[in-house]
Amino acid sequence: MLKSMLPKSRQALLAAAMVLCATTAQAEISPKVLDQVPADSQMFVVVSNLADVNSKIAKMAQTTGIAEMSPEMTDVLAQFKAATGIEAGINDNGAMLFAVGIDENGPNDNQTYWLVPVNDYAAFAEALGGDGNGITSLSLQDTNDTFAKQVGNYAVLSPSRVAIENYKAGNASEKYIANIGKAGESYLDKADAMFYVDAPVIAETFGPMMTMQMNMALNNPMIAQDPAQKQQMQMGVKLIEEWLTVVEKDVNGAAIMANLNDNGINFAKAVGYKPDSELSKWLPGGKSSVAALLDKLPAKNYIVASAFDFKTLNMNLMIEKLADIMKDSDPTMAATYEKIGPLLDASEGQATVMYVPDQMALMSGNFINQLTITKGKDAQNMMGAFRNYIEALGKAGEELGDDAAVMTFDTTWTPDALELDGAQVAQYSMTMNFPPEMAQQNPMAMMFAQGFNGYVAAKGEYLIQTTTLDQAQLTEAIKATEANTGIGTQPLVSQARANSIPANSSADMFVNLGGIAEMGNMFIPMFGMPAIQIPANLSPIAAGMTIEGDSLLATGTFPTDNITFLVNTAKSFMAQQQMMGGQNMGPMGEPDEAPPAPFY
Repeated sequence: MLKSMLPKSRQALLAAAMVLCATTAQAEISPKVLDQVPADSQMFVVVSNLADVNSKIAKMAQTTGIAEMSPEMTDVLAQFKAATGIEAGINDNGAMLFAVGIDENGPNDNQTYWLVPVNDYAAFAEALGGDGNGITSLSLQDTNDTFAKQVGNYAVLSPSRVAIENYKAGNASEKYIANIGKAGESYLDKADAMFYVDAPVIAETFGPMMTMQMNMALNNPMIAQDPAQKQQMQMGVKLIEEWLTVVEKDVNGAAIMANLNDNGINFAKAVGYKPDSELSKWLPGGKSSVAALLDKLPAKNYIVASAFDFKTLNMNLMIEKLADIMKDSDPTMAATYEKIGPLLDASEGQATVMYVPDQMALMSGNFINQLTITKGKDAQNMMGAFRNYIEALGKAGEELGDDAAVMTFDTTWTPDALELDGAQVAQYSMTMNFPPEMAQQNPMAMMFAQGFNGYVAAKGEYLIQTTTLDQAQLTEAIKATEANTGIGTQPLVSQARANSIPANSSADMFVNLGGIAEMGNMFIPMFGMPAIQIPANLSPIAAGMTIEGDSLLATGTFPTDNITFLVNTAKSFMAQQQMMGGQNMGPMGEPDEAPPAPFY
């Protein structure tokens, strides 16, 4: 395996370097490089240009302050060379490639290759104890022998002499590009690193082994005696089995690509799938209205905002599939998913935002202040479908009896609770009831213990739903449906979309670290820590998904100013800890007289 080719004492350092190399910018992943992948490889990683990688990482480290904490990040390439012992003859401006073949036992040494770019192969080989003629044996630091030969501008390395003897460039760049589809191909000229997987082969090879191990775990006596845990594991097994089946039947290939630029660290995942497959029916694509939906969300300080276009994403088919998967392991949830179908049928798209809660709500445990706006042809029809869904939630699980180890709901619905801005408003409530065993293991039990009390309003072609009884916020949301001045129009969000998300996306998401930090500042001082200093105009973390042809591309950006913010916050916390000198602090930051006694 590739790991056996690396110096054992420095594998962690090299792994970190490889991850960072996968987040660079400038040089594209060219077909010429992809052609070097041998035909018997099911997985490979390409780093497009080592020198570009190094300079971009150094710039990011210096810009964000990471270099102060980890000076080695200013020259990752030097760290890489020191870790491997590869110094002489390497072409810093070349592309590097790792390729692995897979069989039923996992990665196969006889199909494991490491292609290092060289401009003087003889110097490269001799510096590692080999020679520049034919197949030679090299010593990489403290590893066992590694075999190598020259192929064009590359030194081909492997732990297996057989692999070196059999290496031949696959010349299959067209296949790999076709397998990730049009959406994925559109990102290749931006990508500086790519991790490609022959997804159907991987699913076929490892799927049976994975599900067999999970089914064996279900027979564990501790799990067998815990109905709630067994139910959750049964559902997990079924989900994985179905997912593996879809991958094996429908997917052509998948790739994760990355680059780094002045905007931040950028990632993309591309998946190509077969036409007329089940996956193609879930993801029909077409013209999307996601951006317009985000414009309807009132522009207030938020934690996360997202939007989905139900015309280009067939959510109803996905929900039906999920309900079918869950019907045996969790019949209550399966029944609730089935009831949401009519609402999805009546809807064209949906935007949701979670706002920063006020301090009183947060301290009382009611920290979910969520607003959802759903667009459809008939808001009254959607209101009726939502009412049926809420009432179905309250009835779900009744036929299973009180002793069943399932989650149930208590719900209420009050029609015509009030009228705001010309819209009829209903009031609803929903509380989750967890069986004792499930409540102990499920963090949702604590998060949703108090449930929701909110409003549902129908106005024109929009249905507005809240999780609080804040009438002022509801009125603002109703008015926002008639305007286009919401979160999606804010300059920071608009710029993030332009930088990070391809046009005509079917789903967008924006995470506001500033909003998260503001919520944290409501209780952090209770632990004796300083309030987080939140910079103005912090860019949102952006993610989106685009469908083109029979392929999808999911993209995301972690902005540079967010990295700087996190680094500065970490420095502030570390400085505070040093000032405390390790002293235990009380709930309001006062020194304790003595550390607490051990619990045992």
